Amino acid sequence: MKDLWASDLKGRVTLLSGLDEAFALLMQGNGVDITRWTAADFHTMCDEVEREVRRGQIRRFTGNDYTKDLVSGDVLACQAYSGDVIQLQADNPHIRFVVPEEGAELWSDSLMIPDRATHKTNAERLIDYYYTPSVAAELATWVNYVCPVPAAQHILADSPDRDTAALAANPLIFPDGPMRKRLAIARDIKPTERPEFARRWNSIAGL
Repeated sequence: MKDLWASDLKGRVTLLSGLDEAFALLMQGNGVDITRWTAADFHTMCDEVEREVRRGQIRRFTGNDYTKDLVSGDVLACQAYSGDVIQLQADNPHIRFVVPEEGAELWSDSLMIPDRATHKTNAERLIDYYYTPSVAAELATWVNYVCPVPAAQHILADSPDRDTAALAANPLIFPDGPMRKRLAIARDIKPTERPEFARRWNSIAGL
């Protein structure tokens, strides 16, 4: 992660603007165990990012629009989502996704049914449908993010299409053992912590 602060990247680095998307990876760069990080770890990370903002190292804080800067070459290194990079590589194989030496964060979006849903059974059927290995495999070929259905890997591997079959061996879609050892799930920000941390981070990111 410290490579982001290299002098030859000055002004050509972006970080994600969202607190939840950005903070854990940056703390990992400081050697923090993100499964048990503390408020002190958070503020140390913020102090570091503030310094880099002041010296012009960081071009800007972004949402998903960082991809435009990567494609144009205005940015040479950034915080990025693995699935985005796989899609960008289709047009530019020189764009690479790198898991830092210090590790990276593994996260997921949750599919939830409201407690008082009037069609709960139908929602459950839809969820079951998406977790069917053949459907999960098809979805993985479109979104290129980590697939939550291990059996989908074998289906992709058996595809007659060479590019589709290659996805089965891509550790960014099906993380292998060595990669999984370098990934961690961050401790959530507690509700009591969020107001303070959000104010601090948003002031840095300009939100």
